[in-house]
Amino acid sequence: MPSSARITLLGHLARDVELRKAGEYNIVGNAIPVTDKTKGGGETTTWYDVSFWGRDAEAVANFCAKGALLLVEGSLSTRSYKAKDGTDKVTPTVRVSSFKIIDGKKDRAEENLADRF
Repeated sequence: MPSSARITLLGHLARDVELRKAGEYNIVGNAIPVTDKTKGGGETTTWYDVSFWGRDAEAVANFCAKGALLLVEGSLSTRSYKAKDGTDKVTPTVRVSSFKIIDGKKDRAEENLADRF
């Protein structure tokens, strides 16, 4: 029986959305920080790299900006890389299969800009 790790996240996009091409497909890569409470009353933050593909990528690029609140679901994996200081790092990565825009932020940014003129 095949298995896969699925994850659901609710969080804010960490940076502005940039639509890129990966071959013939559109892709948006971004990060969502998720803060959890610890037993001692403190907080820990885990950063998840998230990627949107195809029409999902286009929708996120058109309707979301930095700070947008999204509910995403997808497959969970990890990615290893070398940090600038030479240490080996591992980051959780989510390939998004479905999502819901809770607050896209783009509308509010355009409204605020219009109010200034």
